[in-house]
Amino acid sequence: MNTFDSIQDLILAHDADFRILKTNQALLQRLGKAPADVLGNRCEEVLPQERAWSGCPYCGRGSGLTEGTDPCFGGQSVVSTSSYAEQGGQQKGTIHVVHDMTARQMAEEKYRMLFEQAQEGVFVATLDGDLLDCNDAFVTMLGYGSRDELMALDVGSVMTRFLRSERPFARKSRRTTTCATSRSRRGAKMARCSRWPRAACHPRFGRTD
Repeated sequence: MNTFDSIQDLILAHDADFRILKTNQALLQRLGKAPADVLGNRCEEVLPQERAWSGCPYCGRGSGLTEGTDPCFGGQSVVSTSSYAEQGGQQKGTIHVVHDMTARQMAEEKYRMLFEQAQEGVFVATLDGDLLDCNDAFVTMLGYGSRDELMALDVGSVMTRFLRSERPFARKSRRTTTCATSRSRRGAKMARCSRWPRAACHPRFGRTD
Protein backbone atom coordinates (compact mmCIF):
# COMPACT_ATOMS: atom_id res chain seq x y z
CA MET A 1 0.00 0.00 0.00
CA ASN A 2 1.45 3.41 -0.97
CA THR A 3 1.39 6.50 1.20
CA PHE A 4 -1.70 7.96 -0.49
CA ASP A 5 -3.74 4.80 0.02
CA SER A 6 -2.82 4.52 3.70
CA ILE A 7 -4.55 7.87 4.41
CA GLN A 8 -8.23 7.70 5.32
CA ASP A 9 -8.95 11.26 4.18
CA LEU A 10 -9.93 11.86 0.55
CA ILE A 11 -7.00 12.87 -1.67
CA LEU A 12 -7.37 14.50 -5.08
CA ALA A 13 -4.57 15.85 -7.30
CA HIS A 14 -5.27 17.60 -10.60
CA ASP A 15 -3.39 19.64 -13.20
CA ALA A 16 -3.99 23.21 -14.35
CA ASP A 17 -6.80 22.02 -16.62
CA PHE A 18 -8.48 20.24 -13.70
CA ARG A 19 -7.71 16.79 -15.09
CA ILE A 20 -7.28 14.31 -12.25
CA LEU A 21 -3.70 13.11 -11.89
CA LYS A 22 -3.93 11.07 -8.74
CA THR A 23 -6.38 9.90 -6.07
CA ASN A 24 -6.28 7.49 -3.15
CA GLN A 25 -8.40 4.45 -2.39
CA ALA A 26 -10.54 6.39 0.09
CA LEU A 27 -11.77 8.74 -2.65
CA LEU A 28 -12.27 5.93 -5.16
CA GLN A 29 -14.38 4.02 -2.63
CA ARG A 30 -16.40 7.13 -1.85
CA LEU A 31 -17.08 7.60 -5.57
CA GLY A 32 -17.63 3.88 -6.20
CA LYS A 33 -15.32 4.03 -9.22
CA ALA A 34 -12.19 2.27 -10.48
CA PRO A 35 -8.97 4.24 -11.14
CA ALA A 36 -9.50 3.94 -14.90
CA ASP A 37 -12.82 5.76 -14.57
CA VAL A 38 -11.24 8.67 -12.68
CA LEU A 39 -7.64 9.33 -13.73
CA GLY A 40 -7.23 11.60 -16.73
CA ASN A 41 -10.81 12.88 -16.55
CA ARG A 42 -11.82 16.37 -15.53
CA CYS A 43 -13.09 16.95 -12.02
CA GLU A 44 -16.50 17.96 -13.38
CA GLU A 45 -16.81 14.60 -15.16
CA VAL A 46 -16.09 12.53 -12.06
CA LEU A 47 -16.95 14.34 -8.84
CA PRO A 48 -20.55 14.81 -7.63
CA GLN A 49 -21.99 18.29 -7.28
CA GLU A 50 -23.81 18.68 -3.99
CA ARG A 51 -23.49 22.41 -4.67
CA ALA A 52 -22.80 24.06 -8.03
CA TRP A 53 -19.11 24.47 -8.90
CA SER A 54 -16.90 24.56 -11.99
CA GLY A 55 -13.31 23.55 -12.63
CA CYS A 56 -12.47 22.15 -9.20
CA PRO A 57 -14.81 22.05 -6.19
CA TYR A 58 -12.06 22.87 -3.71
CA CYS A 59 -9.77 25.38 -5.47
CA GLY A 60 -12.29 28.15 -4.85
CA ARG A 61 -11.58 27.97 -1.13
CA GLY A 62 -8.00 29.12 -1.67
CA SER A 63 -4.74 27.57 -0.52
CA GLY A 64 -3.94 26.37 2.96
CA LEU A 65 -6.43 24.91 5.44
CA THR A 66 -10.11 25.83 5.05
CA GLU A 67 -13.37 24.59 6.56
CA GLY A 68 -16.92 24.72 5.23
CA THR A 69 -19.76 22.89 3.54
CA ASP A 70 -18.40 20.20 1.24
CA PRO A 71 -19.42 21.01 -2.37
CA CYS A 72 -19.15 17.38 -3.51
CA PHE A 73 -20.46 15.20 -0.69
CA GLY A 74 -22.37 17.60 1.55
CA GLY A 75 -21.81 17.90 5.27
CA GLN A 76 -18.77 19.70 6.66
CA SER A 77 -15.19 19.21 5.59
CA VAL A 78 -11.74 20.61 6.28
CA VAL A 79 -9.63 20.86 3.12
CA SER A 80 -5.87 21.26 2.86
CA THR A 81 -4.84 22.71 -0.51
CA SER A 82 -1.27 22.96 -1.79
CA SER A 83 0.80 22.67 -4.97
CA TYR A 84 1.55 19.16 -6.24
CA ALA A 85 4.68 17.85 -7.90
CA GLU A 86 6.28 14.45 -8.38
CA GLN A 87 9.53 13.83 -6.53
CA GLY A 88 12.29 15.90 -8.09
CA GLY A 89 9.95 17.29 -10.73
CA GLN A 90 8.33 20.62 -11.45
CA GLN A 91 4.92 21.61 -10.17
CA LYS A 92 2.27 19.54 -11.92
CA GLY A 93 -0.89 20.90 -10.35
CA THR A 94 -2.80 21.14 -7.10
CA ILE A 95 -3.50 18.58 -4.40
CA HIS A 96 -6.43 18.59 -1.99
CA VAL A 97 -6.74 16.52 1.18
CA VAL A 98 -10.37 16.44 2.35
CA HIS A 99 -11.25 15.51 5.92
CA ASP A 100 -14.94 14.84 6.64
CA MET A 101 -16.08 16.78 9.73
CA THR A 102 -19.78 15.92 9.50
CA ALA A 103 -19.85 13.42 12.38
CA ARG A 104 -17.93 15.81 14.64
CA GLN A 105 -20.26 18.69 13.81
CA MET A 106 -23.32 16.56 14.62
CA ALA A 107 -21.77 15.50 17.92
CA GLU A 108 -21.02 19.13 18.81
CA GLU A 109 -24.57 20.20 17.96
CA LYS A 110 -25.98 17.36 20.09
CA TYR A 111 -23.70 18.34 22.98
CA ARG A 112 -24.73 21.99 22.67
CA MET A 113 -28.42 21.07 22.69
CA LEU A 114 -28.01 18.94 25.83
CA PHE A 115 -25.89 21.67 27.39
CA GLU A 116 -28.44 24.41 26.78
CA GLN A 117 -31.55 22.38 27.65
CA ALA A 118 -30.25 20.89 30.91
CA GLN A 119 -32.33 21.87 33.94
CA GLU A 120 -29.23 21.71 36.10
CA GLY A 121 -26.61 24.41 36.08
CA VAL A 122 -23.72 23.35 33.85
CA PHE A 123 -20.43 25.18 33.45
CA VAL A 124 -16.99 24.61 31.96
CA ALA A 125 -13.98 26.17 33.64
CA THR A 126 -10.21 25.95 33.56
CA LEU A 127 -8.36 24.45 36.51
CA ASP A 128 -7.44 28.04 37.46
CA GLY A 129 -11.09 28.96 37.86
CA ASP A 130 -11.64 30.86 34.61
CA LEU A 131 -15.17 30.31 33.30
CA LEU A 132 -15.19 29.16 29.67
CA ASP A 133 -18.89 28.49 29.16
CA CYS A 134 -22.11 27.90 31.07
CA ASN A 135 -25.80 27.36 30.40
CA ASP A 136 -28.72 29.61 31.29
CA ALA A 137 -29.71 27.42 34.25
CA PHE A 138 -26.31 28.08 35.84
CA VAL A 139 -26.70 31.84 35.33
CA THR A 140 -30.18 31.78 36.93
CA MET A 141 -29.02 29.57 39.79
CA LEU A 142 -26.35 32.10 40.76
CA GLY A 143 -28.75 35.03 40.43
CA TYR A 144 -27.10 36.87 37.55
CA GLY A 145 -28.90 38.61 34.72
CA SER A 146 -26.89 37.34 31.75
CA ARG A 147 -24.21 34.88 30.73
CA ASP A 148 -21.85 37.72 29.74
CA GLU A 149 -22.09 39.23 33.22
CA LEU A 150 -21.14 35.94 34.85
CA MET A 151 -18.41 35.12 32.32
CA ALA A 152 -16.49 38.24 33.34
CA LEU A 153 -16.17 37.04 36.95
CA ASP A 154 -13.96 34.48 38.67
CA VAL A 155 -16.13 31.37 38.91
CA GLY A 156 -14.29 30.09 41.99
CA SER A 157 -15.12 33.08 44.18
CA VAL A 158 -18.67 33.29 42.79
CA MET A 159 -19.43 29.64 43.56
CA THR A 160 -17.83 29.84 47.01
CA ARG A 161 -20.10 32.76 47.96
CA PHE A 162 -23.10 30.97 46.52
CA LEU A 163 -22.43 27.74 48.39
CA ARG A 164 -21.96 29.55 51.71
CA SER A 165 -25.17 31.56 51.27
CA GLU A 166 -27.20 28.45 50.37
CA ARG A 167 -25.78 26.15 53.06
CA PRO A 168 -28.18 27.06 55.90
CA PHE A 169 -31.24 26.67 53.67
CA ALA A 170 -29.95 23.41 52.23
CA ARG A 171 -29.54 21.96 55.73
CA LYS A 172 -32.97 23.13 56.80
CA SER A 173 -34.65 21.61 53.75
CA ARG A 174 -32.46 18.48 53.94
CA ARG A 175 -31.98 18.65 50.21
CA THR A 176 -28.40 17.87 49.26
CA THR A 177 -26.96 16.71 45.98
CA THR A 178 -23.51 16.29 44.58
CA CYS A 179 -21.84 17.96 41.65
CA ALA A 180 -20.65 15.71 38.85
CA THR A 181 -17.43 16.72 37.15
CA SER A 182 -15.43 15.57 34.16
CA ARG A 183 -12.23 16.75 32.53
CA SER A 184 -11.92 17.58 28.85
CA ARG A 185 -8.92 16.89 26.62
CA ARG A 186 -7.86 20.50 26.99
CA GLY A 187 -7.66 20.25 30.77
CA ALA A 188 -10.83 22.24 31.43
CA LYS A 189 -13.30 20.92 33.96
CA MET A 190 -17.05 20.61 33.40
CA ALA A 191 -19.51 20.47 36.27
CA ARG A 192 -23.25 19.91 36.66
CA CYS A 193 -24.63 21.54 39.78
CA SER A 194 -28.09 21.27 41.31
CA ARG A 195 -29.76 24.03 43.27
CA TRP A 196 -28.00 23.21 46.52
CA PRO A 197 -24.65 21.60 45.77
CA ARG A 198 -23.31 19.55 48.64
CA ALA A 199 -19.70 20.30 47.88
CA ALA A 200 -17.82 22.46 45.46
CA CYS A 201 -16.67 20.61 42.38
CA HIS A 202 -13.66 22.64 41.32
CA PRO A 203 -10.17 22.88 42.87
CA ARG A 204 -10.64 26.62 43.36
CA PHE A 205 -13.88 26.25 45.32
CA GLY A 206 -12.87 24.16 48.31
CA ARG A 207 -15.43 22.33 50.41
CA THR A 208 -18.09 24.26 52.28
CA ASP A 209 -19.94 21.47 54.12
